[in-house]
Amino acid sequence: MIRETIYGPDSPQLISTVEGLADALADGGEFVAAEPVYERLLALWKKSTSKDHPMVAVVLDKLGVFYGKEGEIEKACKALARSATIRARFLAVGLTHQAADEIAQGHREQARSLYSQALSVLTPADGDLRVQIKQILANLENSRAK
Repeated sequence: MIRETIYGPDSPQLISTVEGLADALADGGEFVAAEPVYERLLALWKKSTSKDHPMVAVVLDKLGVFYGKEGEIEKACKALARSATIRARFLAVGLTHQAADEIAQGHREQARSLYSQALSVLTPADGDLRVQIKQILANLENSRAK
């Protein structure tokens, strides 16, 4: 409460405190009290970063484990699936950056391989990124054919 008074209720400065409280409550078997604290932790991360940030995925993993312990399998699966989607997109973006570096160095085949790997981990929900990568791969193929 002191940190919340100093920093405000939505401050990222509260993340470690809220996370510690949520973990302590869950570890102590106080699931009813822990759930809203985990949800608050998730909201703090989303507000301070973005809804697709890797730290949001970490909290979703914690929620998945938490819900699993509670026996709420549907909620656990939903949280873990969202976490996996965030991680896959983050991986794909990293691979595309690496592929762009390979193109800059003249290593087109390595770039093509990296773009293909990025495409393979994306879900249909990542339509915009999938379209961009497919276009880049098509351009690489067209330039190779010339």
